[in-house]
Amino acid sequence: MQKIQDKSKRGGGSKLGSMEIKRRSFQYLKGYADVIIFLVICVAASTVFSSITPVFYGQLIDRMTMGRQKDFAALLFLYAALLFASSAITALEEYFTEQAGNKIYKEQQRHLFSGMLHASYEEIEKLEIGELMAYLSADVGTVVQYDISLVTSVLFLALNFIIPLCFIFQINGKLSFYALLFIPLTFLIYQVFKSKKKELQKKYQETQDSYSSFTINILQNIPSIKSYQVERHIKRQHTELVNKIYQLEKKRGLLESAVDFLNNMNNLIFQISFLLFSYILIVNGELTLGNMVALGMYINKIFLSVQMMQKIQLDEQNVAVSLNRLDRLKNLPDEEPA
Repeated sequence: MQKIQDKSKRGGGSKLGSMEIKRRSFQYLKGYADVIIFLVICVAASTVFSSITPVFYGQLIDRMTMGRQKDFAALLFLYAALLFASSAITALEEYFTEQAGNKIYKEQQRHLFSGMLHASYEEIEKLEIGELMAYLSADVGTVVQYDISLVTSVLFLALNFIIPLCFIFQINGKLSFYALLFIPLTFLIYQVFKSKKKELQKKYQETQDSYSSFTINILQNIPSIKSYQVERHIKRQHTELVNKIYQLEKKRGLLESAVDFLNNMNNLIFQISFLLFSYILIVNGELTLGNMVALGMYINKIFLSVQMMQKIQLDEQNVAVSLNRLDRLKNLPDEEPA
């Protein structure tokens, strides 16, 4: 049976900046320009349509409160048409995003598998079976998923931030300025947890490699294990690895829960104070009920964009680990011809 090797000096050790992570991960998208352009067009159309709807929704509420039935019916029809168009384009975008991700993932798998076959046997032998399996599945999947997510999200985030930003200050400058004060807190949450996220991901992937290698080796050598009657020892080793993975998963879950909790607390404080501030402005005649609702919808879009940006930045820590690990495989020398 192969021994589980020490991974303390393996991929994931070098530190990568955010721009370097993006540059290296985008190497996996070479040759797919047509797919990326189509996805960007779908995202742009979907985001523009969804960014217009809060204005119409706010106006609908104001017309209801004013009793203007004719204007309400016409506006309701237009609002419904916008929602239908937005939903149709979003469904199309989600379908092609999934298909594009799957296509790129499978082709990258084939490319890496071919690289393994042509790599130097002496070098390949130094790697565990579980590690090689992780390269082909988890690591390449992490990078491709990040690339597709980033491509589709960047434009969405930009439009979903800029368009609402233009509308909210037209609706009410005071309330808009107050709402934007909460955004820096979201970025602060990311900075606090960024390094811990990367550290946990590296340990988790290394332990998963060890578990895969151990399991494969044991299943291949069951007759030898039975003949030497070491089943109890093997079960103890398996339990230790499973428990180690469980503990790492628990730590990752706690970290993600902590990030979600802090984001939710930030959002809760904002929502309560937003309603209080809006009440004061409505009483003073500086804001209508419909405008308050529209403004709230736009602010939520901005907050959603910021939180998505935060999630992408946190995911970069996983990608940095996978990129370093994949580089170990891609940099193996080819087998010299006989």
